[in-house]
Amino acid sequence: MRKLALVLALLALLTGIAPAFAQNRENLADTLANDTDGRFTTLVAALEAAGLTDVLTGEDEFTVMAPTDAAFEAALADLGLTAEELLADTDTLTDILLYHVIPGNFPFRNLTRASTLETALEGQTLAFDLSGGLFTVNDVAITDVDELATNGVIHAIDGVLLPPGEPAATEGAGTESAVQTAGEEGAGTESAVQTAGEEGVAQGQPATRPNLPELLANDPDGRFTTLLAAVEAAGLVETLNSEGPFTVLAPTNAAFDAAFEALGLTADELLADTDTLTDILLYHVIPGRFFFRDLTRNGGVTLDTALDGETVAFDLTAGSFTVNGIGVGTPDAIANNGIFHIIDGVLLPPAIAAALTPETANLRVAHLSPDAGPVDIYVNGELMLESVTFSTISDFMPVNAGAYRIGVAAPGEEPGGVVIGNVQPDSWVTVAAIGIEALGDLRVRFLLEDYSALDEGQARVTVFHAIQSAGVIDVRLNGNLLIGQLGYPGTLGNNDGLDIRDVTAATYDISVTPNAAPGTTLAERSGFPLSENNNYFVAVAGTTDFPQLIIRTTDLTMLAADAQ
Repeated sequence: MRKLALVLALLALLTGIAPAFAQNRENLADTLANDTDGRFTTLVAALEAAGLTDVLTGEDEFTVMAPTDAAFEAALADLGLTAEELLADTDTLTDILLYHVIPGNFPFRNLTRASTLETALEGQTLAFDLSGGLFTVNDVAITDVDELATNGVIHAIDGVLLPPGEPAATEGAGTESAVQTAGEEGAGTESAVQTAGEEGVAQGQPATRPNLPELLANDPDGRFTTLLAAVEAAGLVETLNSEGPFTVLAPTNAAFDAAFEALGLTADELLADTDTLTDILLYHVIPGRFFFRDLTRNGGVTLDTALDGETVAFDLTAGSFTVNGIGVGTPDAIANNGIFHIIDGVLLPPAIAAALTPETANLRVAHLSPDAGPVDIYVNGELMLESVTFSTISDFMPVNAGAYRIGVAAPGEEPGGVVIGNVQPDSWVTVAAIGIEALGDLRVRFLLEDYSALDEGQARVTVFHAIQSAGVIDVRLNGNLLIGQLGYPGTLGNNDGLDIRDVTAATYDISVTPNAAPGTTLAERSGFPLSENNNYFVAVAGTTDFPQLIIRTTDLTMLAADAQ
Protein backbone atom coordinates (compact mmCIF):
# COMPACT_ATOMS: atom_id res chain seq x y z
CA MET A 1 0.00 0.00 0.00
CA ARG A 2 2.98 2.34 0.59
CA LYS A 3 3.53 2.41 -3.16
CA LEU A 4 -0.13 3.06 -4.01
CA ALA A 5 0.12 6.79 -4.71
CA LEU A 6 3.24 6.49 -6.83
CA VAL A 7 1.73 3.65 -8.83
CA LEU A 8 -1.42 5.68 -9.36
CA ALA A 9 0.54 8.67 -10.60
CA LEU A 10 2.58 6.66 -13.05
CA LEU A 11 -0.02 4.20 -14.30
CA ALA A 12 -3.14 6.38 -14.45
CA LEU A 13 -1.73 7.73 -17.70
CA LEU A 14 -1.65 4.34 -19.40
CA THR A 15 -4.75 3.84 -21.58
CA GLY A 16 -3.12 1.79 -24.28
CA ILE A 17 -2.39 -1.92 -24.17
CA ALA A 18 0.53 -2.80 -21.91
CA PRO A 19 3.23 -4.89 -23.58
CA ALA A 20 3.31 -8.51 -22.52
CA PHE A 21 6.47 -10.25 -21.50
CA ALA A 22 8.40 -11.35 -24.57
CA GLN A 23 7.94 -15.02 -23.93
CA ASN A 24 4.14 -14.57 -23.98
CA ARG A 25 4.00 -12.64 -27.25
CA GLU A 26 2.59 -13.94 -30.52
CA ASN A 27 3.57 -13.10 -34.07
CA LEU A 28 1.99 -10.11 -35.79
CA ALA A 29 -0.76 -12.06 -37.56
CA ASP A 30 -1.81 -13.90 -34.40
CA THR A 31 -1.62 -10.74 -32.29
CA LEU A 32 -4.06 -9.02 -34.64
CA ALA A 33 -6.36 -12.05 -34.77
CA ASN A 34 -6.37 -12.50 -30.99
CA ASP A 35 -6.89 -8.85 -30.04
CA THR A 36 -8.79 -8.84 -26.76
CA ASP A 37 -11.49 -6.51 -28.04
CA GLY A 38 -11.65 -7.97 -31.55
CA ARG A 39 -10.85 -4.63 -33.19
CA PHE A 40 -9.08 -6.00 -36.26
CA THR A 41 -11.36 -8.66 -37.77
CA THR A 42 -11.66 -6.82 -41.10
CA LEU A 43 -7.90 -6.32 -41.31
CA VAL A 44 -7.28 -9.99 -40.51
CA ALA A 45 -9.76 -11.03 -43.23
CA ALA A 46 -8.08 -8.67 -45.70
CA LEU A 47 -4.63 -10.09 -44.96
CA GLU A 48 -5.96 -13.59 -45.51
CA ALA A 49 -7.67 -12.64 -48.78
CA ALA A 50 -4.48 -11.00 -50.06
CA GLY A 51 -2.32 -13.96 -49.07
CA LEU A 52 -0.22 -11.85 -46.68
CA THR A 53 -0.87 -13.68 -43.43
CA ASP A 54 2.21 -15.87 -43.82
CA VAL A 55 4.38 -12.77 -44.31
CA LEU A 56 3.35 -11.50 -40.87
CA THR A 57 4.01 -14.85 -39.21
CA GLY A 58 7.62 -15.15 -40.35
CA GLU A 59 10.87 -14.05 -38.73
CA ASP A 60 11.22 -10.75 -40.61
CA GLU A 61 10.29 -7.76 -38.45
CA PHE A 62 7.59 -5.30 -39.49
CA THR A 63 5.71 -2.33 -38.09
CA VAL A 64 1.97 -2.54 -38.88
CA MET A 65 -0.29 0.50 -38.95
CA ALA A 66 -3.53 -1.34 -38.12
CA PRO A 67 -6.92 0.20 -39.02
CA THR A 68 -9.68 -0.88 -36.66
CA ASP A 69 -12.93 -2.40 -37.87
CA ALA A 70 -14.58 0.99 -37.34
CA ALA A 71 -11.91 2.61 -39.53
CA PHE A 72 -12.55 0.11 -42.33
CA GLU A 73 -16.30 0.57 -42.04
CA ALA A 74 -15.98 4.36 -42.35
CA ALA A 75 -13.56 4.06 -45.29
CA LEU A 76 -15.77 1.62 -47.17
CA ALA A 77 -18.76 3.92 -46.70
CA ASP A 78 -16.78 6.90 -47.99
CA LEU A 79 -15.61 4.93 -51.03
CA GLY A 80 -19.02 3.42 -51.78
CA LEU A 81 -17.68 -0.14 -51.46
CA THR A 82 -18.63 -3.21 -49.51
CA ALA A 83 -16.10 -5.31 -47.64
CA GLU A 84 -16.74 -8.16 -50.08
CA GLU A 85 -15.98 -5.93 -53.08
CA LEU A 86 -12.69 -4.79 -51.59
CA LEU A 87 -11.63 -8.31 -50.59
CA ALA A 88 -12.41 -9.58 -54.09
CA ASP A 89 -10.07 -7.04 -55.75
CA THR A 90 -6.89 -8.69 -54.49
CA ASP A 91 -4.48 -6.49 -56.48
CA THR A 92 -5.84 -3.26 -55.02
CA LEU A 93 -6.24 -4.88 -51.62
CA THR A 94 -2.62 -6.05 -51.58
CA ASP A 95 -1.32 -2.57 -52.42
CA ILE A 96 -3.43 -1.00 -49.68
CA LEU A 97 -2.26 -3.53 -47.09
CA LEU A 98 1.42 -3.24 -48.04
CA TYR A 99 1.04 0.52 -47.64
CA HIS A 100 0.22 -0.13 -43.96
CA VAL A 101 3.37 -2.20 -43.37
CA ILE A 102 6.82 -0.73 -42.64
CA PRO A 103 9.83 -3.06 -42.81
CA GLY A 104 11.59 -3.00 -39.45
CA ASN A 105 10.53 -2.66 -35.83
CA PHE A 106 9.58 0.94 -34.96
CA PRO A 107 8.04 1.43 -31.50
CA PHE A 108 6.27 4.72 -30.92
CA ARG A 109 9.28 6.51 -29.45
CA ASN A 110 11.16 5.92 -32.72
CA LEU A 111 8.29 6.95 -34.98
CA THR A 112 8.16 10.35 -33.33
CA ARG A 113 11.74 11.00 -34.46
CA ALA A 114 11.07 10.16 -38.11
CA SER A 115 9.44 12.38 -40.73
CA THR A 116 8.90 9.63 -43.30
CA LEU A 117 9.44 5.90 -43.50
CA GLU A 118 9.37 3.56 -46.50
CA THR A 119 6.52 1.07 -46.63
CA ALA A 120 6.43 -2.45 -48.00
CA LEU A 121 4.65 -1.02 -51.07
CA GLU A 122 7.50 -0.29 -53.44
CA GLY A 123 8.35 3.39 -53.79
CA GLN A 124 5.77 4.58 -51.23
CA THR A 125 6.36 6.25 -47.87
CA LEU A 126 4.28 7.28 -44.88
CA ALA A 127 4.54 10.72 -43.26
CA PHE A 128 4.47 10.97 -39.46
CA ASP A 129 3.63 14.20 -37.68
CA LEU A 130 3.40 15.40 -34.07
CA SER A 131 1.82 18.84 -33.86
CA GLY A 132 -0.73 20.32 -31.54
CA GLY A 133 -0.37 17.28 -29.29
CA LEU A 134 -1.87 14.92 -31.89
CA PHE A 135 0.24 12.17 -33.47
CA THR A 136 -0.75 11.18 -37.00
CA VAL A 137 0.35 9.16 -40.01
CA ASN A 138 -0.72 10.77 -43.31
CA ASP A 139 -3.11 12.90 -41.21
CA VAL A 140 -4.79 9.79 -39.75
CA ALA A 141 -4.70 9.65 -35.94
CA ILE A 142 -2.71 6.89 -34.23
CA THR A 143 -4.96 5.80 -31.37
CA ASP A 144 -3.10 2.94 -29.63
CA VAL A 145 0.61 2.31 -29.76
CA ASP A 146 3.20 -0.38 -29.09
CA GLU A 147 1.23 -3.63 -29.29
CA LEU A 148 4.35 -5.79 -29.28
CA ALA A 149 4.70 -9.05 -31.22
CA THR A 150 7.56 -11.52 -31.60
CA ASN A 151 8.33 -10.15 -35.06
CA GLY A 152 7.42 -6.49 -34.78
CA VAL A 153 4.98 -3.97 -33.39
CA ILE A 154 1.40 -2.82 -34.11
CA HIS A 155 0.01 0.71 -33.86
CA ALA A 156 -3.78 1.07 -34.14
CA ILE A 157 -5.06 3.87 -36.38
CA ASP A 158 -8.53 5.32 -36.85
CA GLY A 159 -8.50 5.46 -40.65
CA VAL A 160 -7.47 3.46 -43.71
CA LEU A 161 -4.37 4.72 -45.55
CA LEU A 162 -4.76 4.82 -49.34
CA PRO A 163 -1.64 4.81 -51.54
CA PRO A 164 -1.29 7.84 -53.83
CA GLY A 165 -2.94 7.22 -57.19
CA GLU A 166 -4.95 4.24 -55.94
CA PRO A 167 -8.10 4.10 -58.10
CA ALA A 168 -10.33 3.56 -55.09
CA ALA A 169 -9.02 6.74 -53.45
CA THR A 170 -11.29 9.48 -54.72
CA GLU A 171 -9.28 12.05 -52.76
CA GLY A 172 -5.86 10.62 -53.46
CA ALA A 173 -4.31 14.00 -54.19
CA GLY A 174 -4.55 14.93 -50.52
CA THR A 175 -2.75 11.78 -49.45
CA GLU A 176 -0.08 12.22 -52.10
CA SER A 177 0.50 15.79 -50.97
CA ALA A 178 1.01 14.70 -47.38
CA VAL A 179 3.56 12.08 -48.40
CA GLN A 180 5.42 14.44 -50.71
CA THR A 181 5.57 17.13 -48.07
CA ALA A 182 7.01 14.70 -45.57
CA GLY A 183 9.60 13.51 -48.06
CA GLU A 184 10.65 16.98 -49.16
CA GLU A 185 11.00 18.38 -45.68
CA GLY A 186 12.83 15.40 -44.21
CA ALA A 187 16.32 14.15 -44.93
CA GLY A 188 15.14 10.96 -46.65
CA THR A 189 14.04 7.67 -45.18
CA GLU A 190 17.54 6.55 -44.26
CA SER A 191 18.20 9.75 -42.34
CA ALA A 192 14.84 9.57 -40.59
CA VAL A 193 15.47 6.01 -39.46
CA GLN A 194 18.90 6.91 -38.15
CA THR A 195 17.45 9.84 -36.21
CA ALA A 196 14.85 7.54 -34.72
CA GLY A 197 17.30 4.95 -33.53
CA GLU A 198 20.44 6.88 -32.59
CA GLU A 199 20.16 9.00 -29.47
CA GLY A 200 23.43 10.70 -30.22
CA VAL A 201 22.00 12.36 -33.31
CA ALA A 202 19.62 14.38 -31.14
CA GLN A 203 22.48 15.59 -28.95
CA GLY A 204 24.61 16.89 -31.82
CA GLN A 205 27.30 19.34 -30.70
CA PRO A 206 25.90 21.28 -27.73
CA ALA A 207 28.85 23.67 -27.60
CA THR A 208 27.80 25.28 -30.89
CA ARG A 209 24.21 25.87 -29.81
CA PRO A 210 22.79 28.98 -28.09
CA ASN A 211 21.46 28.95 -24.53
CA LEU A 212 17.72 28.68 -23.93
CA PRO A 213 16.83 32.42 -23.88
CA GLU A 214 18.74 33.05 -27.12
CA LEU A 215 17.20 30.00 -28.80
CA LEU A 216 13.72 31.23 -27.87
CA ALA A 217 14.56 34.76 -29.05
CA ASN A 218 15.86 33.42 -32.37
CA ASP A 219 12.58 31.69 -33.24
CA PRO A 220 12.06 32.61 -36.92
CA ASP A 221 8.34 33.22 -36.37
CA GLY A 222 8.80 35.29 -33.20
CA ARG A 223 6.39 33.07 -31.26
CA PHE A 224 7.90 33.58 -27.79
CA THR A 225 8.10 37.35 -27.30
CA THR A 226 5.57 37.28 -24.43
CA LEU A 227 7.42 34.43 -22.72
CA LEU A 228 10.74 36.25 -23.06
CA ALA A 229 9.24 39.47 -21.69
CA ALA A 230 7.88 37.50 -18.74
CA VAL A 231 11.25 35.82 -18.10
CA GLU A 232 12.93 39.23 -18.09
CA ALA A 233 10.28 40.83 -15.84
CA ALA A 234 10.67 37.99 -13.32
CA GLY A 235 14.47 38.26 -13.34
CA LEU A 236 14.97 34.72 -14.62
CA VAL A 237 17.08 35.42 -17.71
CA GLU A 238 20.32 34.78 -15.84
CA THR A 239 18.92 31.52 -14.46
CA LEU A 240 18.03 30.24 -17.93
CA ASN A 241 21.47 31.28 -19.18
CA SER A 242 23.19 29.24 -16.47
CA GLU A 243 24.70 25.80 -16.98
CA GLY A 244 21.47 23.91 -16.22
CA PRO A 245 20.45 21.76 -17.92
CA PHE A 246 16.76 22.69 -18.01
CA THR A 247 13.68 21.50 -19.85
CA VAL A 248 11.41 24.45 -20.64
CA LEU A 249 7.74 24.09 -21.56
CA ALA A 250 7.34 27.12 -23.80
CA PRO A 251 3.88 28.68 -24.34
CA THR A 252 3.54 30.63 -27.56
CA ASN A 253 2.29 34.21 -27.77
CA ALA A 254 -1.09 32.81 -28.85
CA ALA A 255 -1.17 30.59 -25.75
CA PHE A 256 -0.51 33.59 -23.51
CA ASP A 257 -3.19 35.64 -25.30
CA ALA A 258 -5.75 32.89 -24.72
CA ALA A 259 -4.73 32.61 -21.06
CA PHE A 260 -5.02 36.37 -20.51
CA GLU A 261 -8.51 36.35 -22.01
CA ALA A 262 -9.62 33.37 -19.93
CA LEU A 263 -8.28 34.92 -16.72
CA GLY A 264 -9.53 38.44 -17.43
CA LEU A 265 -5.99 39.84 -17.20
CA THR A 266 -3.78 41.95 -19.42
CA ALA A 267 -0.14 41.18 -20.12
CA ASP A 268 0.87 44.32 -18.21
CA GLU A 269 -1.09 43.22 -15.13
CA LEU A 270 0.58 39.82 -15.03
CA LEU A 271 4.07 41.21 -15.69
CA ALA A 272 3.61 43.68 -12.83
CA ASP A 273 2.80 40.89 -10.33
CA THR A 274 6.33 39.49 -10.25
CA ASP A 275 5.69 37.01 -7.41
CA THR A 276 2.83 35.30 -9.25
CA LEU A 277 4.69 35.60 -12.55
CA THR A 278 7.81 33.95 -11.13
CA ASP A 279 5.83 31.00 -9.77
CA ILE A 280 4.07 30.51 -13.11
CA LEU A 281 7.35 30.58 -15.04
CA LEU A 282 9.12 28.21 -12.63
CA TYR A 283 6.18 25.83 -13.13
CA HIS A 284 7.20 25.69 -16.81
CA VAL A 285 10.81 24.72 -16.02
CA ILE A 286 11.93 21.16 -15.23
CA PRO A 287 15.47 20.64 -13.89
CA GLY A 288 17.32 18.30 -16.26
CA ARG A 289 17.18 17.58 -19.97
CA PHE A 290 14.12 15.51 -20.97
CA PHE A 291 13.58 14.63 -24.62
CA PHE A 292 10.24 13.58 -26.09
CA ARG A 293 11.26 9.93 -25.77
CA ASP A 294 11.83 10.44 -22.03
CA LEU A 295 8.50 12.19 -21.47
CA THR A 296 6.46 9.53 -23.29
CA ARG A 297 8.11 6.43 -21.83
CA ASN A 298 5.45 4.00 -20.53
CA GLY A 299 2.68 6.31 -21.67
CA GLY A 300 3.83 9.36 -19.75
CA VAL A 301 5.69 10.56 -16.67
CA THR A 302 5.23 12.97 -13.77
CA LEU A 303 8.20 15.27 -13.13
CA ASP A 304 9.17 17.82 -10.49
CA THR A 305 9.28 21.43 -11.67
CA ALA A 306 11.52 24.28 -10.53
CA LEU A 307 8.56 25.53 -8.45
CA ASP A 308 9.08 23.90 -5.07
CA GLY A 309 6.70 21.02 -4.39
CA GLU A 310 4.89 21.18 -7.73
CA THR A 311 4.88 18.60 -10.51
CA VAL A 312 3.61 18.37 -14.08
CA ALA A 313 2.16 15.23 -15.66
CA PHE A 314 2.85 14.17 -19.25
CA ASP A 315 0.36 11.87 -20.92
CA LEU A 316 0.49 10.01 -24.22
CA THR A 317 -3.01 8.65 -24.84
CA ALA A 318 -4.53 7.60 -28.16
CA GLY A 319 -1.99 9.62 -30.11
CA SER A 320 -2.56 12.79 -28.05
CA PHE A 321 0.48 14.15 -26.15
CA THR A 322 -0.31 16.56 -23.33
CA VAL A 323 1.13 18.09 -20.17
CA ASN A 324 -1.49 18.72 -17.48
CA GLY A 325 -4.08 18.33 -20.23
CA ILE A 326 -2.50 20.98 -22.49
CA GLY A 327 -1.28 19.90 -25.92
CA VAL A 328 2.45 19.65 -26.56
CA GLY A 329 3.10 20.95 -30.06
CA THR A 330 6.64 20.71 -31.37
CA PRO A 331 9.07 18.86 -29.07
CA ASP A 332 12.85 18.73 -28.76
CA ALA A 333 14.21 22.19 -29.61
CA ILE A 334 17.76 21.69 -28.34
CA ALA A 335 19.84 24.42 -26.68
CA ASN A 336 23.35 24.37 -25.25
CA ASN A 337 22.01 24.19 -21.70
CA GLY A 338 18.79 22.28 -22.17
CA ILE A 339 15.78 21.73 -24.36
CA PHE A 340 12.35 23.26 -24.87
CA HIS A 341 9.01 21.88 -25.99
CA ILE A 342 6.35 24.16 -27.44
CA ILE A 343 2.99 23.93 -25.66
CA ASP A 344 -0.46 25.19 -26.64
CA GLY A 345 -1.42 26.78 -23.32
CA VAL A 346 -0.10 28.36 -20.14
CA LEU A 347 0.35 26.01 -17.18
CA LEU A 348 -0.93 27.38 -13.88
CA PRO A 349 0.21 25.92 -10.55
CA PRO A 350 -2.82 24.57 -8.70
CA ALA A 351 -2.83 27.30 -6.02
CA ILE A 352 -2.54 30.09 -8.59
CA ALA A 353 -5.13 28.49 -10.85
CA ALA A 354 -7.58 28.38 -7.95
CA ALA A 355 -6.88 32.02 -7.06
CA LEU A 356 -7.13 33.30 -10.62
CA THR A 357 -10.13 31.19 -11.62
CA PRO A 358 -12.59 31.43 -8.74
CA GLU A 359 -15.41 29.77 -10.69
CA THR A 360 -16.76 26.85 -8.73
CA ALA A 361 -17.12 23.21 -9.64
CA ASN A 362 -18.09 20.01 -7.81
CA LEU A 363 -15.76 17.16 -6.94
CA ARG A 364 -16.13 13.80 -5.23
CA VAL A 365 -14.03 10.66 -4.95
CA ALA A 366 -14.86 6.98 -5.47
CA HIS A 367 -12.71 4.11 -4.16
CA LEU A 368 -13.31 1.34 -6.72
CA SER A 369 -10.06 -0.65 -6.44
CA PRO A 370 -11.22 -3.89 -4.80
CA ASP A 371 -7.92 -4.94 -3.18
CA ALA A 372 -6.32 -1.59 -2.30
CA GLY A 373 -7.58 -1.37 1.29
CA PRO A 374 -8.49 1.86 3.12
CA VAL A 375 -6.80 5.00 1.79
CA ASP A 376 -6.46 8.69 2.63
CA ILE A 377 -7.29 11.13 -0.17
CA TYR A 378 -5.22 14.30 -0.59
CA VAL A 379 -6.23 17.23 -2.78
CA ASN A 380 -3.53 19.80 -3.60
CA GLY A 381 -1.47 18.47 -0.72
CA GLU A 382 -4.25 18.74 1.89
CA LEU A 383 -5.93 15.73 3.50
CA MET A 384 -9.52 15.70 2.24
CA LEU A 385 -10.87 12.27 3.27
CA GLU A 386 -9.49 9.72 5.74
CA SER A 387 -9.57 5.91 5.63
CA VAL A 388 -11.80 5.64 2.58
CA THR A 389 -12.77 2.00 2.01
CA PHE A 390 -13.60 0.13 -1.18
CA SER A 391 -17.06 0.90 -2.63
CA THR A 392 -17.16 4.34 -0.97
CA ILE A 393 -18.43 7.19 -3.15
CA SER A 394 -18.17 10.48 -1.28
CA ASP A 395 -20.54 13.42 -1.37
CA PHE A 396 -19.85 16.13 -3.90
CA MET A 397 -17.77 18.97 -2.49
CA PRO A 398 -17.73 22.51 -3.93
CA VAL A 399 -14.26 23.43 -5.20
CA ASN A 400 -12.70 26.14 -7.31
CA ALA A 401 -12.28 25.21 -10.94
CA GLY A 402 -8.71 24.59 -12.08
CA ALA A 403 -5.95 22.01 -11.92
CA TYR A 404 -6.06 19.54 -9.04
CA ARG A 405 -3.41 17.25 -7.66
CA ILE A 406 -4.95 14.06 -6.30
CA GLY A 407 -2.83 11.91 -4.00
CA VAL A 408 -3.73 8.56 -2.44
CA ALA A 409 -1.89 6.93 0.47
CA ALA A 410 -2.32 4.39 3.24
CA PRO A 411 -3.92 5.94 6.35
CA GLY A 412 -1.50 8.20 8.19
CA GLU A 413 1.09 8.21 5.40
CA GLU A 414 2.01 10.99 2.99
CA PRO A 415 1.18 10.42 -0.69
CA GLY A 416 4.27 9.53 -2.68
CA GLY A 417 2.87 10.70 -6.02
CA VAL A 418 -0.04 12.56 -7.52
CA VAL A 419 -2.30 12.61 -10.55
CA ILE A 420 -3.15 16.00 -12.05
CA GLY A 421 -6.47 16.78 -13.69
CA ASN A 422 -8.33 19.89 -14.80
CA VAL A 423 -11.75 20.61 -13.32
CA GLN A 424 -13.76 23.01 -15.47
CA PRO A 425 -16.14 25.66 -14.06
CA ASP A 426 -19.64 24.40 -13.17
CA SER A 427 -18.63 20.80 -13.85
CA TRP A 428 -19.41 17.71 -11.79
CA VAL A 429 -16.40 15.41 -11.55
CA THR A 430 -15.96 12.05 -9.84
CA VAL A 431 -12.33 11.09 -9.21
CA ALA A 432 -12.27 7.29 -9.28
CA ALA A 433 -9.45 5.00 -8.15
CA ILE A 434 -9.65 1.75 -10.12
CA GLY A 435 -7.54 -1.28 -10.99
CA ILE A 436 -5.93 -4.12 -9.10
CA GLU A 437 -3.11 -3.21 -6.71
CA ALA A 438 -1.74 -6.77 -6.66
CA LEU A 439 -1.21 -6.58 -10.44
CA GLY A 440 0.52 -3.22 -10.19
CA ASP A 441 -2.21 -1.66 -12.32
CA LEU A 442 -3.84 1.03 -10.22
CA ARG A 443 -5.22 4.08 -12.01
CA VAL A 444 -7.05 7.31 -11.27
CA ARG A 445 -9.79 8.59 -13.59
CA PHE A 446 -11.42 12.02 -13.71
CA LEU A 447 -15.04 11.29 -14.74
CA LEU A 448 -17.13 14.18 -16.07
CA GLU A 449 -20.79 13.68 -15.18
CA ASP A 450 -23.94 15.42 -16.41
CA TYR A 451 -26.05 17.24 -13.82
CA SER A 452 -28.07 19.38 -16.20
CA ALA A 453 -31.84 19.60 -15.76
CA LEU A 454 -33.90 16.56 -16.70
CA ASP A 455 -37.13 16.48 -18.68
CA GLU A 456 -40.33 15.77 -16.78
CA GLY A 457 -40.67 12.12 -15.78
CA GLN A 458 -37.03 11.34 -16.50
CA ALA A 459 -34.16 9.93 -14.43
CA ARG A 460 -30.48 9.87 -15.37
CA VAL A 461 -28.25 6.79 -15.18
CA THR A 462 -24.47 7.18 -15.24
CA VAL A 463 -22.70 3.83 -15.61
CA PHE A 464 -18.97 3.42 -14.95
CA HIS A 465 -17.15 0.18 -15.83
CA ALA A 466 -14.57 -0.55 -13.11
CA ILE A 467 -14.00 -4.34 -13.33
CA GLN A 468 -10.64 -4.74 -15.02
CA SER A 469 -11.05 -8.38 -16.04
CA ALA A 470 -14.67 -8.20 -17.21
CA GLY A 471 -13.96 -7.10 -20.78
CA VAL A 472 -16.66 -5.27 -22.71
CA ILE A 473 -20.06 -5.21 -20.99
CA ASP A 474 -23.72 -4.49 -21.80
CA VAL A 475 -26.17 -2.88 -19.36
CA ARG A 476 -29.88 -3.72 -19.46
CA LEU A 477 -33.02 -2.41 -17.79
CA ASN A 478 -35.80 -5.01 -17.53
CA GLY A 479 -33.89 -7.06 -20.10
CA ASN A 480 -33.79 -4.24 -22.66
CA LEU A 481 -30.40 -3.00 -23.78
CA LEU A 482 -29.59 0.42 -22.29
CA ILE A 483 -25.85 0.63 -22.94
CA GLY A 484 -23.99 -1.66 -25.32
CA GLN A 485 -20.27 -2.37 -25.62
CA LEU A 486 -19.02 -0.39 -22.62
CA GLY A 487 -15.30 -1.04 -22.22
CA TYR A 488 -13.07 -0.85 -19.19
CA PRO A 489 -11.22 2.51 -19.31
CA GLY A 490 -8.67 2.57 -22.11
CA THR A 491 -9.63 -0.75 -23.70
CA LEU A 492 -11.67 0.67 -26.57
CA GLY A 493 -9.51 3.42 -28.04
CA ASN A 494 -9.63 6.51 -25.85
CA ASN A 495 -12.78 5.60 -23.90
CA ASP A 496 -13.12 6.42 -20.21
CA GLY A 497 -15.47 3.56 -19.32
CA LEU A 498 -18.36 5.98 -18.72
CA ASP A 499 -21.79 6.23 -20.37
CA ILE A 500 -24.72 8.47 -19.42
CA ARG A 501 -28.37 7.83 -20.37
CA ASP A 502 -31.71 9.46 -19.51
CA VAL A 503 -34.57 7.00 -18.94
CA THR A 504 -38.23 7.06 -17.96
CA ALA A 505 -38.56 7.09 -14.17
CA ALA A 506 -39.81 3.66 -13.04
CA THR A 507 -38.76 0.54 -11.13
CA TYR A 508 -36.28 -1.62 -13.03
CA ASP A 509 -34.32 -4.82 -12.87
CA ILE A 510 -30.76 -3.70 -13.62
CA SER A 511 -28.43 -6.31 -15.11
CA VAL A 512 -24.89 -6.29 -16.47
CA THR A 513 -23.76 -8.96 -18.93
CA PRO A 514 -20.50 -9.62 -20.77
CA ASN A 515 -20.87 -8.43 -24.36
CA ALA A 516 -19.23 -11.64 -25.56
CA ALA A 517 -21.63 -13.82 -23.53
CA PRO A 518 -25.00 -12.04 -23.34
CA GLY A 519 -26.65 -15.03 -21.69
CA THR A 520 -24.37 -14.74 -18.66
CA THR A 521 -25.17 -12.26 -15.89
CA LEU A 522 -22.17 -10.51 -14.36
CA ALA A 523 -24.07 -8.40 -11.80
CA GLU A 524 -27.69 -7.42 -11.18
CA ARG A 525 -30.02 -5.46 -8.93
CA SER A 526 -33.72 -6.36 -8.97
CA GLY A 527 -36.63 -4.01 -8.35
CA PHE A 528 -34.54 -0.85 -8.12
CA PRO A 529 -36.56 2.41 -8.33
CA LEU A 530 -35.20 5.12 -10.62
CA SER A 531 -37.08 8.18 -9.42
CA GLU A 532 -37.96 11.29 -11.38
CA ASN A 533 -35.33 14.06 -11.39
CA ASN A 534 -32.67 11.85 -9.77
CA ASN A 535 -29.19 11.08 -11.02
CA TYR A 536 -27.88 7.56 -10.37
CA PHE A 537 -24.15 6.85 -10.50
CA VAL A 538 -23.86 3.08 -11.07
CA ALA A 539 -20.36 1.64 -10.66
CA VAL A 540 -19.84 -1.88 -12.00
CA ALA A 541 -17.03 -2.74 -9.59
CA GLY A 542 -15.20 -5.50 -7.75
CA THR A 543 -13.93 -8.54 -9.65
CA THR A 544 -15.51 -11.07 -12.00
CA ASP A 545 -15.62 -13.51 -9.06
CA PHE A 546 -17.18 -10.94 -6.70
CA PRO A 547 -18.89 -8.28 -8.82
CA GLN A 548 -20.90 -5.45 -7.31
CA LEU A 549 -23.28 -2.77 -8.50
CA ILE A 550 -22.48 0.27 -6.35
CA ILE A 551 -25.22 2.87 -6.77
CA ARG A 552 -25.08 6.45 -5.49
CA THR A 553 -28.21 8.61 -5.83
CA THR A 554 -28.30 12.41 -6.17
CA ASP A 555 -31.58 14.33 -6.11
CA LEU A 556 -31.36 17.12 -8.70
CA THR A 557 -34.29 18.92 -7.05
CA MET A 558 -32.29 19.22 -3.82
CA LEU A 559 -29.23 20.40 -5.73
CA ALA A 560 -31.25 23.15 -7.38
CA ALA A 561 -32.66 24.22 -4.00
CA ASP A 562 -29.19 24.30 -2.44
CA ALA A 563 -27.90 26.47 -5.28
CA GLN A 564 -30.54 29.16 -4.66
